[in-house]
Amino acid sequence: MTERRTGTAVVLTALPVEYRAVRGLLGSTVKRQHPSGTVFVAGVLPGTRWEVVLARVGEGNLRAAVLAERAHQWLGPDALFFVGVAGGLKPDVRIGDVVVATKVHHLHPGKDSADGFLARPVPGAVSHLLEQNAWHALSDDSWFTSGSSERPGSPVGRGPVEVPAVHFKPVVAGEVVLNAPGSPLREQIRWHYDDAVAVEMESAGVAAAASLGHDLHILTVRGISDHADGEKAAADATGSQDRAAANAAAALAAILRDLDPDDLPPRGPDRAVRPGADRDAVRPAAGYGGDHIDFRHGTFLAPVVGKADAGPTARPPVTAPEPTVPGAVWPDAVWVEALLAFGDMARAAFRQDVLTDMGRILDLPHPFLAAEYPVARDHVREIVGRVNAYKDAPAARAALHRALESARPDDRALVALSRLLP
Repeated sequence: MTERRTGTAVVLTALPVEYRAVRGLLGSTVKRQHPSGTVFVAGVLPGTRWEVVLARVGEGNLRAAVLAERAHQWLGPDALFFVGVAGGLKPDVRIGDVVVATKVHHLHPGKDSADGFLARPVPGAVSHLLEQNAWHALSDDSWFTSGSSERPGSPVGRGPVEVPAVHFKPVVAGEVVLNAPGSPLREQIRWHYDDAVAVEMESAGVAAAASLGHDLHILTVRGISDHADGEKAAADATGSQDRAAANAAAALAAILRDLDPDDLPPRGPDRAVRPGADRDAVRPAAGYGGDHIDFRHGTFLAPVVGKADAGPTARPPVTAPEPTVPGAVWPDAVWVEALLAFGDMARAAFRQDVLTDMGRILDLPHPFLAAEYPVARDHVREIVGRVNAYKDAPAARAALHRALESARPDDRALVALSRLLP
């Protein structure tokens, strides 16, 4: 039986109230810190096979773009969400309602001329796959009522909670807080982006990161906390931000509960929970743990029981088993071991050279794309996963073999690797 995999969803937030709403869904979490300092926490969304990796990135599209790309390269998620609050722009979008962005307008690109402001729209598409699954998950009121008891910020003892409407509409993202009904900024939005139903400050940055990334699926989910009409402080005083953030987090949970990780394209090393492992135990950051102990950049003051690897010469050549089905594709694990038999695979520079050669062999305008991981085995698993998921997988496998044949023509590991090709 094929093991069902666990998905990884990165969730970015801007404000503490947004962060708390999402973190409250996860129960126990563990800290993960990027080498550049960004702190994430990871936990399993109960009742799902989704690991949620959460961060607060602060306000603004620039920060959101940088940290979305950082999370993409470091974690290789199956999906990336921005979850938070926003100001409503339409009278039928009420405080507490949820907006799932179908498009993201970047407010400020343009030209200020004698004729006034001339917008220069920047495309900001969201993932069709995630948007469609969100529609399926939120198409009736059950998404809200089924999770009300565990929703962060849910009123207790205040009577029935009104089900928020869900709007699948465009949003606009700028760099300033809009809080005036007749300001030039509001008129600019009305004139150029009249289809937008909410205004916020981060989603254009996330959309920009997705446009530059490779198969990065993104979606923005926002709760309406005010109407950007000069009454923001009064609305906030009623607890509207807490309610809006809680509703957006509940919508996220409903989307992930409805979305099967197996329906998404594979990304990077297999992050599935091992058979018999505790599903509520969150795994450490990619590249650490398992059968590896990483001593780089620090000193370990304790005895260690383990195995010392004498280096490339101590690794016996890999012998590929005989195929049981003619023309069958070997499992990823077999490819990984065959590649690790090349001693130089321990060096990141060698692996990058191989990817560069593969891109050239496949006539790509760039190296063959595979996210880099700090531990060689994890990076090799990523390369194998990308090769086998490539649009022409046989050609990618042949290109990998040719790149290694060119780099290490006399390596005995080539013999074992050759046996994996048809």
